Amino acid sequence: MNKDEKSENVLNDTHIVTQVPDLGIKKTISAEKLRILYQLLLISMPANFLCATVVFISLFLSTHTNLVVYWYVIVIITSLFRILSFFYYRHQPKKYLLQYSTYILGVVITAALWGFAASYLMPKEDLIEQMIIIVIIAGMTSGGVQTLQASRLASFLHVIVVIFPLCIWLFLQNGTAYFILGVAVTIYLFSMLIISRRGNKMLEQSLSLRYKNIGLIKNLSITNSKLLKSYHSIEEKESELQNIQENAPLGMAVISPDGEWIQVNNVLCEITGYKKTEFNKLHLKNIIHSDDWIVELDNINKMKQGVITSCQSEMRLIQKNGQYIWVLVSQSLMNDDKGKPLYFIIQIQDIDERKKNELIVIELNERTQSMLTNLQKRDHDLGVISKMNEMLQICQELNEAYSIINHTAVELFPSLSGGLIKLDAATQNLETIKQWGEQLIIKKYFMAKDCWALREEHPYIIDVPKKDLICSHFETLPRGGYLCLPQITQIGTIGMLVLIAPTGSSITPYQQQISIAFNDIIRLSLANIQFREILNEQSIHDSLTKLFNRRYLDATLPRDLSRVMREKKHLCVGMLDIDFFKRFNDTSGHEAGDEVLKTIGKLLNDGFRGSDIACRFGGEEFILVLINSDLKSALPRLEEIREKIKNVRLFFRETPLPQITISIGVAEAPVHGKTSEDIIRAADRALYQAKHAGRDRVEIFDSKIANIQD
Repeated sequence: MNKDEKSENVLNDTHIVTQVPDLGIKKTISAEKLRILYQLLLISMPANFLCATVVFISLFLSTHTNLVVYWYVIVIITSLFRILSFFYYRHQPKKYLLQYSTYILGVVITAALWGFAASYLMPKEDLIEQMIIIVIIAGMTSGGVQTLQASRLASFLHVIVVIFPLCIWLFLQNGTAYFILGVAVTIYLFSMLIISRRGNKMLEQSLSLRYKNIGLIKNLSITNSKLLKSYHSIEEKESELQNIQENAPLGMAVISPDGEWIQVNNVLCEITGYKKTEFNKLHLKNIIHSDDWIVELDNINKMKQGVITSCQSEMRLIQKNGQYIWVLVSQSLMNDDKGKPLYFIIQIQDIDERKKNELIVIELNERTQSMLTNLQKRDHDLGVISKMNEMLQICQELNEAYSIINHTAVELFPSLSGGLIKLDAATQNLETIKQWGEQLIIKKYFMAKDCWALREEHPYIIDVPKKDLICSHFETLPRGGYLCLPQITQIGTIGMLVLIAPTGSSITPYQQQISIAFNDIIRLSLANIQFREILNEQSIHDSLTKLFNRRYLDATLPRDLSRVMREKKHLCVGMLDIDFFKRFNDTSGHEAGDEVLKTIGKLLNDGFRGSDIACRFGGEEFILVLINSDLKSALPRLEEIREKIKNVRLFFRETPLPQITISIGVAEAPVHGKTSEDIIRAADRALYQAKHAGRDRVEIFDSKIANIQD
């Protein structure tokens, strides 16, 4: 149904409400049911007259000829009376009780006439005429249930008064056939009563919902009328879109399918340095780095062709001053009802700082390589350091690096004891990771203030422990001199290195020189590994929900699909979407919306196996990949997470938030798709089916429905 048809229906329903007294929903529904009864009266009376004529002809030759004539005349008079009462009361809605009483009276009289015909006027011996009358009585009863279901009282009276005399008449006759027929008619009586009750209940529920909705529509219509007096509809939509854009914390823009700028917000102007008026003279291509434009153009073409509905990519924007800035661009294409592209909606997030951190990592690597070039000219010890550095460069995690450092320290300083200590950034406490040599006297845990090197942020050397100020991080007094080397990088202190000389000895100048080079390699390498771990974590996880992001999904799903098909197993993909999330954000605010996303992220992380994948697909959409699961095992788990999210109680700033629900579409591989694009598209179609079916449910992908939608 298009927008104009919906508006016309709303006006028609609102007009209905104005035809009855404004006495509340219950009385309005009662008046509407009475209106329905009188409308159906115009249909039922001709049928009543026709059936009465057939019965009259069948009974005319019976022994009650005069009674039949009288009966037929009274039926005609009653029908005319009921029709005239309709025309008399149709323009007098305030006389509801009188109308209803008159209608019930007409029903009772009509039913009594038919009950009289079904018993007293029934032919005594002519079985054919008896069956004709019984069939007509049954049909009249069924028709009455349909036309009188708007009134439970009228329907019950009609059924009982018509059928009950017939039942009595049948049971009073002699013969098994009459008795069986009497039982059947009795069952028919109760069936009609049940059908009448159900029909009345359904109609009342339908009318109740209808008028509640109409009441809401009237309120919205009044509000909308006030707005329409001040603004045109197009200006209002543009204003709403502009408000959303201007209040967004990200850069936002609306771009035509040809790459022309339609609207931009202030944040995007701040990012690029252009004024809003200057965007009118620019093309999308003008502010994207030429190396990144090729990728962006490919994404645009894929969205236009319907291959993808949205995408996210990192690129460089060229600012007005000629410099470029790294941004994360999320974009989606909006189509009209015919699938023709209308415009692109683009969100732009400044990630320049993160990219600069990546450049710091590159710089650290370059500095490390430069230092190694100079150190390689030295003796065997520097070669050991070089070998250690090479091994550290290919380390995947810190524990590997700690083992390499420990092994190298033992080889590099065979006569010295020592330890490698790391700083816990959260608590600012230090932990001894590795110790070597004969003097294992460094405390396992201590505070930064216990070491003078950390306090002063430069090497601290002691030649004679008994005469100098000793650090407090030793369990016992060192037997020889020692050297503390802090490990300080651009992000701050990450740990320290401690070397302890044998009894009565001190750290030699050469050992000091080598240890400084050794410590520099350690701090740069550990910082490099930490940076890689941080960047890897950022690159595959969504910062808000802590779930995997779409980049991780794109990298792992094809591999899992390949393995599943190779092993002839199953894999299910569920696409989740928060119902009415935009409306939630509009009413509760985006910060509350972020809390909802965080909560869902935690529930998804806690509610699935380690082998499964839960990721944020974009906006309020999430993807669940259930490894080695078919639909039979996946559905209960998806239903469970849907119920958990539905029943979770959310608070924001100690204020309860409205209940949220999710819709889930699920598809099974390789049944519904053998590629990641196909299986995600199938899950997305199933999600659409869930939305279309009323939301707050799990729907399995149905190719027949999907083809119809296409």
